[in-house]
Order: sequence, then structure tokens, then C-alpha cells
Amino acid sequence: MFKEPFIVFGPEDLFNKIRHPLSKEKRPFMFALGFQFDNLLSGCVTLSQQAPCRVSPCRVFRPLIRVGSEAVVVLRYDPLDELFPCELDYENSHCLREAGELLEVPLLDYLVIGKNNWISLLT
Repeated sequence: MFKEPFIVFGPEDLFNKIRHPLSKEKRPFMFALGFQFDNLLSGCVTLSQQAPCRVSPCRVFRPLIRVGSEAVVVLRYDPLDELFPCELDYENSHCLREAGELLEVPLLDYLVIGKNNWISLLT
């Protein structure tokens, strides 16, 4: 999805960097981005081709830890710009935050994003 690594300085900066590649997507999906502590993108994993859905911590953290990620951001993309978090979003963010604390790979944010806007569940 992303051809080159990039550095991120917060949720709004992340949205601005990924909104163009995502604008071509027609279906909702979920993915996770891994970052090193210098905020450099280190990995990306698709979690589901349907969104929202329940996400297992091992599907998020295992592939990102393997590529050296030290922090994680989970994103749910909705091409219709319906940015209303659902119960599954809150359950996922809570579960992933706890797993991240145990693994010492923090969940930095859980974002619901659309083509034109975004909402953060954690910040």
C-alpha cells in the first residue's frame, strides 16, 4: 500500500499522508501500521477486507513486531465518510491497548478514517 517509509508527527499528519492512496479504495477495510520510536513507518498489515470486525491482537502485533515495529496504529477505513465509531471499534481499541501494554509495543491510536476526515478513539 505504501511504497516508501515515512515519518509521522500525529494523527492528523498520518491522515494527510495516507488519504491519497486510500482515496482509490471503494470498500471498507481495516489495517495496522507499525512504527519505530523515531516515528518512521516500519510495517503495514491488512486486518480485514470488511470493517468493522473483531480484531485479534496476534493478527496485529505478530507481523509488525517481526519487522521491528515498536508502536502500532490501527485504522478502520470507511469510503463513505461515516465516521461513527461502533461498539466493535471500542472493544478492539481496549483489547489492543491492553495487549500492547503487555507486549511493550503500545497502541498509539485507533483511527476511523474516511476520504475527507478522521476521528481518533484514543487521543
